[in-house]
Amino acid sequence: MTFQRFAFSLIVAATAALSMASAQAATTVSSNFNVNLKVVPKCVFGTGTIANIDLGSADASTSGLTTNAGSTTFNIQCTKRTAYTINLSPTNTVAGADNTGKLNASNDATQQVDYALFSDAAYKNAWGKTTGVSDTATSSALKAYTVYARVTSVGDVIQDNYSDKVTITVTY
Repeated sequence: MTFQRFAFSLIVAATAALSMASAQAATTVSSNFNVNLKVVPKCVFGTGTIANIDLGSADASTSGLTTNAGSTTFNIQCTKRTAYTINLSPTNTVAGADNTGKLNASNDATQQVDYALFSDAAYKNAWGKTTGVSDTATSSALKAYTVYARVTSVGDVIQDNYSDKVTITVTY
């Protein structure tokens, strides 16, 4: 019986050792890491072309005609909470004027008609190179802006088609 007791004691000791080894194997350690992303401010124009402003036709013999007006709309899309300013720059500018330009005759660039750009249909708020329209994106959706233009002076000019190119600049 001594052998049986010895074998039994050996089995109990082996079971106890395995239990301790199992408990020690279940011990864990942990650490962590971050996943990072920087969302940067960005503004882009909406897809498609921006329509030209058509100021109609005028009788140049009527000096100072200012009833010819029109508008166009364009879209800007900026990252949410991005502050930005939109400025307009006529190619042919009037010296010292922020929102005015000159329409050149297609056949004689010395023949010009004055016009002005505005941010409102009442033609009260100038929109130009230094007087911009400022905004902050409340979402990343497209936002529409309308530019209003009107003739400010038609002098003694030739009959022709008159035009000027306006550059839109968005600063953010």
